Amino acid sequence: MYAPNETVLHLIKSPPFITSETASLTPRRNLGERFEESQIDIPRIQEGGANCMLFAMYVSPQYTSRLLRLVRMIDAFQYEIDRNEETIAIAHSYNDLRNVINGGGSQLY
Repeated sequence: MYAPNETVLHLIKSPPFITSETASLTPRRNLGERFEESQIDIPRIQEGGANCMLFAMYVSPQYTSRLLRLVRMIDAFQYEIDRNEETIAIAHSYNDLRNVINGGGSQLY
C-alpha cells in the first residue's frame, strides 16, 4: 500500500497533464474512486468522516528538474480536483477551512 503522503506522487505516474502537447495519458488512478493500492481516496475520506486532508507535494533533491516535477504534481492534483469538484476543493484560506468544518460547505478541503 502507498503511504498517505504519496497520494499525489501516485497521481503523477502517468497523468493527463493539462499542459501536455499531445493527447492526454490515462492516469493510474482517480482520486474519486476507491483504489485498493492506496490508503487515501475520496470514498475512504468520506467513510472516515474527515473533512480536511493535507496532500503533500514533496520533491526529493534527487531530481534535477525539481520545479518541473512540482508543476507536474500540482497539475495532476488540480486535474483531480476538477474531476471531483462536487466532493473536494482546495482551501485557499483559513475561512474556507472553518466553513467546511462547521458544516457550511459540502466539500472536502
